Amino acid sequence: MLKAVRFFVLASLLVAVPVGSFAGPETGVVAAVHDIETEVSLLKNGNAVVLQVWDVTVTSGTEWYIPINNVGKRTIRDLSVYDGDLKFESDGRMWDSSRSLEEKTHRCGIVEKRNGAVELCWGQGEYGRHKYSILYVIDDLVESFDKGDGFHWHFLGDTWATPPEHVSLKLINETDGPEWFFETPDSSNVRVWAFGFKGQVGIKDGAVLVETDESFDSSCFMSVLVQWDKGLFTPQHKSSDSFAALQEKAFNNDYSSDEMDDGPVVKILTWIFTVVLSGGLLFVIYIFFRFIFVFLFDLYCKASGRTLRKEFFGVTKTRNWFRDIPLGGSLTAAYSLLHEGDSNVSGSEAFRDLVGAYFLKWILAGLMETEKTEDGMINLRLKAGQNVPATVDSFEKVLFKSAVEAAGTNDLLEAGEFVKWSTQHYSSVITWQEQADAEGRRVWEPMSPADRLHLIEFRNFLSDFTLVSERTAPEVALWRQYLIYAQLFGIASKVMESFRKLYPDMTRKYFDEVQAVIPGITSTASAVLRAARAKEASVSRHVYSSGSSSHGSYSSYSSRSVSSRSRSGGGGSSSYRGGGGGHGGGRSGGSR
Repeated sequence: MLKAVRFFVLASLLVAVPVGSFAGPETGVVAAVHDIETEVSLLKNGNAVVLQVWDVTVTSGTEWYIPINNVGKRTIRDLSVYDGDLKFESDGRMWDSSRSLEEKTHRCGIVEKRNGAVELCWGQGEYGRHKYSILYVIDDLVESFDKGDGFHWHFLGDTWATPPEHVSLKLINETDGPEWFFETPDSSNVRVWAFGFKGQVGIKDGAVLVETDESFDSSCFMSVLVQWDKGLFTPQHKSSDSFAALQEKAFNNDYSSDEMDDGPVVKILTWIFTVVLSGGLLFVIYIFFRFIFVFLFDLYCKASGRTLRKEFFGVTKTRNWFRDIPLGGSLTAAYSLLHEGDSNVSGSEAFRDLVGAYFLKWILAGLMETEKTEDGMINLRLKAGQNVPATVDSFEKVLFKSAVEAAGTNDLLEAGEFVKWSTQHYSSVITWQEQADAEGRRVWEPMSPADRLHLIEFRNFLSDFTLVSERTAPEVALWRQYLIYAQLFGIASKVMESFRKLYPDMTRKYFDEVQAVIPGITSTASAVLRAARAKEASVSRHVYSSGSSSHGSYSSYSSRSVSSRSRSGGGGSSSYRGGGGGHGGGRSGGSR
């Protein structure tokens, strides 16, 4: 069915007509992205027909969207969407995102954004498992360069709310010309590089194959750089840059889905550069005194207790109390808002306390038990068959799964074992802080400053617990929540001591075990991210090896820099780094 559809779109390329524009709303979250398969059929004139199949489970929202930013001089057109064999009705380039779920069902269309960017949209229909097939055309994907023809395109962007479990890409030769092949660096007519994920790149049966080795994390993307010999294509567009310049950007710049070429960051940097050249010493003096002012003002704020950012909380200081669990019980939201809005809280310390809060939660929930060794160390025994309890934070699932994996087959997380695991899986661990922050921001950003301030007022309440006039002992479930948040706020020992003084009979049988493990939890949480970062810094960018994948044997490389071997581009490992420059991409997409 899909092959027939692809053939129909190929045949219709010569008669496409552009139409109008519209604009769309804010984004949301999809429950699960199981698999994304992409087939790109490349035509002789450089145009491409893209068939992308998204295997997903949807639990919210009314529509699905795929953003494609930074398209340059290219055109995205002729969108078709299928759910199984059912073809959706097209609204062309007049997609209306404000409609209801029922009004969007079995319909699709394109939203045009600024600078030529587009969003491919369609109604999700009923919630549950779907396999959406999306067809569209990219005009002039392949460009003519000084040496060969090619492109650099981001087929999947970064910043995933729910990262896909598996991703693959296939470039298909529809030129009716010679087959693409790679044998040696001196005997090949196509060279391929891939960036932004861990996986394999190769050529088999005349097609370029790219596939992930492991699930995406929140910052992964799929960027492909390809170069063909002259004569295989007759591109309609000639690039003003050399292919060497395109390659240099790809290997020496990290990709970002933000449109940096004409964005505010580039304008600010350009302005700074101009001022430095023209102002010189005057600018340096200004920066110096500005730094002194900011430093002294920061000291004043901390000394006076005015550490809150007014744009987040509406005030710079409060001593009020709030007794209920804030932010809907989201620990990631509390972590994110604390280090964003309180100048007295550092991001690394806040993340350490977030990880510690989760471990304490699991211990109090009975998912883990403490075991003291003969030398006084504390190990954590995972209860057999236990899963993460119902949670509003998806990052908790990632962390718990990692702890289970680190514990191994004996279900015992021994002292130092999680740190060792983090070193071995550093490329995933270093994204955790960003992932938790992004998840938390989605919770608190829509809230009012008054609702956000409840987080600080709740922290005041726990810190001043001995001053509370109400002496009724809280229920066990509630004081457990209190203690988890106290760990998040970095005041667990203080709050525990307050509970001991106020309710000695009630807390004695619960706190002895927990009090012993809290220092170990805190130090482990801090060491996990530190170990991952140290490992990343020590990994060489020029380590070469040989490898294979399900698509056949490859001569593998794992490199960000251009060298005599990586220039061959005939196959091997993708590069997690690099991917700068190029076109396409966006902020992942999903349900909204």
